[in-house]
Amino acid sequence: KVVWFEVTVHDPKDDYYDEIYDIESEEMNEMIGRNEDTETMFDMKVEDIKETVHTVRINLGKMKHFQFMQSAAMSKDTHHVISNMDNIDFWSVIHMVMFFVVGFTQVFMVKQLFEDRSFLYKLVSRT
Repeated sequence: KVVWFEVTVHDPKDDYYDEIYDIESEEMNEMIGRNEDTETMFDMKVEDIKETVHTVRINLGKMKHFQFMQSAAMSKDTHHVISNMDNIDFWSVIHMVMFFVVGFTQVFMVKQLFEDRSFLYKLVSRT
């Protein structure tokens, strides 16, 4: 993810932003009359902004590292799950082959019991 932010500094004496932000000229004149400017209203310094940006960068670095570690663990877990699925598929195929072999053998043996010319019929009828 990308985080984008922008810091802009405006000159409080420029009033061409008044129209954009709907600042009425009476309010601006009142602020100027009380000798207030927009810089003191926010009570922030450049150092505060630098410190905040630095903190944000450190937190982004921590998040990036955490996501990297999570993706590494997820990759390991995914490989383990795929390996388990391959084992299950292999043994399922072995069991299905055994079911078919045993089923065909049983059908063949029962069929041979009822045929007159079969070796198994002659063997059973002698006893």
